[in-house]
Amino acid sequence: MRPPELCDFLYQFTDKETARLIVYYVYNSNHINRFFTEDYLNFIEQSSFKVNKLDCTFVAEIDQVHQETLERLYPGRTKFANNGMIAILEKTPENENKFSQTQSSITMPQVLGQKNQEELAIDKKVLFLHCSPFSYHRKLVFSNNTIYLTSSNEKHPQVINFPHGSFFNVEDLLKKLPTGWYPDLFVARVDAFFGIVPCNVEALRCPKVLVMGDSHHGFNPLNKMIEYAKSEKYDFYITDFDRHHLWYYWLAGLTDLYWLPTLVLNPPEPGFKQQPFFNPELNYNFFQDKTVFIGQVGQYHPRRKRLIEHAAKNLPNFICGPLNQRDSLKAFAAADISLNISLNGDANMRNFEVISSKGFLLADKLTDESGMSLLLEEGKEYETFADLDEMLTKISYFSQNPNLLTSYREQSHARYCREYAPKHILSLFNQLVQGQTIEDRFTAKSINRIQHCQDTEFSRARISLYQVIQDLHREWENIAILLDARVKLTSIVDFLDLPRVQVTVTNYEDAYVASLKPYLEHSGNYNRVSFVKDAQFNRFNIIITSICDAYFLSQLPKDNVVIISTDYSGVETASQYKEFMPIISTKEDFEGSFFVLRNMSQEFVDTQSGSQGVGIPSVDNLPSEESEALLPNVSLRELNLIVFPDWSQSEEVLSLQLEDVIRSILIHPNKSKITLLLDTTNIAEEEVNLMLSSVVMNLLLQEDLDVTDGPEIALLGELSQMQWEALLSEINYRLVIEPENHQQVIQAKADKLPGWTVDRVC
Repeated sequence: MRPPELCDFLYQFTDKETARLIVYYVYNSNHINRFFTEDYLNFIEQSSFKVNKLDCTFVAEIDQVHQETLERLYPGRTKFANNGMIAILEKTPENENKFSQTQSSITMPQVLGQKNQEELAIDKKVLFLHCSPFSYHRKLVFSNNTIYLTSSNEKHPQVINFPHGSFFNVEDLLKKLPTGWYPDLFVARVDAFFGIVPCNVEALRCPKVLVMGDSHHGFNPLNKMIEYAKSEKYDFYITDFDRHHLWYYWLAGLTDLYWLPTLVLNPPEPGFKQQPFFNPELNYNFFQDKTVFIGQVGQYHPRRKRLIEHAAKNLPNFICGPLNQRDSLKAFAAADISLNISLNGDANMRNFEVISSKGFLLADKLTDESGMSLLLEEGKEYETFADLDEMLTKISYFSQNPNLLTSYREQSHARYCREYAPKHILSLFNQLVQGQTIEDRFTAKSINRIQHCQDTEFSRARISLYQVIQDLHREWENIAILLDARVKLTSIVDFLDLPRVQVTVTNYEDAYVASLKPYLEHSGNYNRVSFVKDAQFNRFNIIITSICDAYFLSQLPKDNVVIISTDYSGVETASQYKEFMPIISTKEDFEGSFFVLRNMSQEFVDTQSGSQGVGIPSVDNLPSEESEALLPNVSLRELNLIVFPDWSQSEEVLSLQLEDVIRSILIHPNKSKITLLLDTTNIAEEEVNLMLSSVVMNLLLQEDLDVTDGPEIALLGELSQMQWEALLSEINYRLVIEPENHQQVIQAKADKLPGWTVDRVC
């Protein structure tokens, strides 16, 4: 409907001047649109009311009382607009009769809501931040009018790229947007590796949504994500794969918490089975009658790697390996059985890629807190396994029952089409940002721990302790924890969201058990917790205690972890016990509350597989897609160099060092093929950028160097150990300068790189 047509439509209800004023604001306001106007008036027409008068309040003044109230609600703001329309309705007998005749065949609120959301999905201006490249996403994520913020190097009119590791001010971003384009919605998916991070999001005058991702692995993931979420003023907080972590965000005081598991799913397109594979040697028939695992199996997936290795040895028709996302959907559709082995208790995207492709899903068993039981019915729509033996048994059974496979495929795909296809999740998302209620299973109301746990004290130390257990859970097959109930800075309910954890509690009081009973009953976790008066230490591989001495430590099996609460005694003894290696003991992580040790005097023996050690391959053998996922998103080239300046030196010394390094690269005959990485440990990147700008400017002015097709220079912020290992596999040489940050060189394990001096570069 064009403006003149809308005017004609409104003439039925109001005078021409008011109609024209309404039309003007409908087409020029962010707060109301023509679809709302048309639908709402049509809805009134179907009701038992008629429109007596229609007027607009776009220019209505705000009285002093409401002005003062608004200023208290929004500190720092003084200008407010009173935007809207007012309809004066009259109830008449004839309209009431008309309504009673038609109400049985009309469900106007549903029709109205559906139409609004569909139209909004097409027209809304959306800023969408996601580290994945633009080409990885489905054609319509939130809107056709979307600008993507990524850390890739893709060139596209809808894409604004940022260097990996960037923390950018939203006010600066707004200056880069097309003229006249202002977002109606901002969605930022920030993961725990902090690829690109928006700051000062409060500057945006639109709803702001933070999607918190990948907090189930990496370095200090939950603490970092909590700190970021609390430092910015978002309106809604969503997780996609880590529903079990909503509990920790809630403990930290965040509200408006939601879970939308297929929010950014890239589903199969019509006719996808007939599309050729990226690898011309593959075809649809290649995967038929097979059991497949499509994904990464490497250093950072130790449990997954063990299970896959056993499957490869014991199953005659087993295929494993990485494929691009589009080809993986074809493989899931063709295969008899599609395995999903989560990285660390997360309800990952592979679950939905399999069922959206009409594949048969066999997944490792997760906890109730993961939410899988709220999405699919086990034993009807998908199957699970708890360990290696059950996995092999179920693969054998279902491979011999094709009719049963077909039934599971049909039912899970039908469930996906009804509830989890992008249009359905996008509808939930739009309801959410419009302030409407959505199904409880996608909100914090369905989190058992939030509803039934009494132990709700938040501390950074509590989250850090959980992260230690979480990371060991990624590595070990089973975890048996002995918890001394006198340790007050943790709770057993934290650990029970990890599926392969059993907890035994000792030194408890009856009141302690009673406080846990409501949660254990509602979550079905009674069988994972036991209470004992005396415990044999050798039955456990993690002990959380309040008291320790040398005798206690000497009784512990090899590779055990002991966590000592510093509010009692024994830390001094533990710190001197030479058999143990402190794995986390810093005040930054634990606020001085815990001391964590691991007995490393011999390699861990995996009791599940009987193999010595985990058998992790080198990063060099990782598939390229996994390496890229772990690498900091810097532009690597044919010759990649890294340097570790000692930033504690004077600015004069540092400037001379950097000048020598950069000069040597700028005069290199193949400078366009070089990337130089600077470690920025212990210094703000803003300071480094200022210093580099000054150095480069001096070189250009004094030496007339050519910088066309020059080298890439990138700053490295804080990296996890996994990221360092992945990155160093791509580095050719370490530039050795004096002085350099020797401690950081050792910590990053860059001392094993071949060394170059500045004159060697030239």
